[in-house]
Amino acid sequence: PREGKDGSCRAAAAFLGLLCLFLVAGLITLMVQLNNLTKELDQLQTSFNNLAEGQNQLQKRLEDMNKERKDFQRKIRGCYKCWRRFGSSYYYISTEQKTWNESRNECLREGADLVIINSEEEQRFLIKLKKSVWIGLTDQHEENVWKWVLC
Repeated sequence: PREGKDGSCRAAAAFLGLLCLFLVAGLITLMVQLNNLTKELDQLQTSFNNLAEGQNQLQKRLEDMNKERKDFQRKIRGCYKCWRRFGSSYYYISTEQKTWNESRNECLREGADLVIINSEEEQRFLIKLKKSVWIGLTDQHEENVWKWVLC
């Protein structure tokens, strides 16, 4: 009857040994998956940080643009009599007498240029201002050959 107990002990030991192997294999698998998840989490954290940095840059740009808009609005409000609108364009009416070159340089400094008349309506608009207007027509490159400043 001893052989029956030895056989049972060997079977139990074999079963426990296999169970330990499966447990070790399971633990190794879990560690590999945990390592992969950690790498994935690191990548997601890097992506999140990059997106947050991009958001900060966009927020800063938006704040800068809002400041520029407010500055422009203050400038227009401060000189509301100096600005006239026609269509989608704004026309600055200076209170100072300047030469054509001085006027053009001031316009260029402001990111604009002298008036280029594109239609009869625009010409009538300018006449109704009842002001002297420098237009962007010049013959500075060739005498008596008139060209618009953007040409």
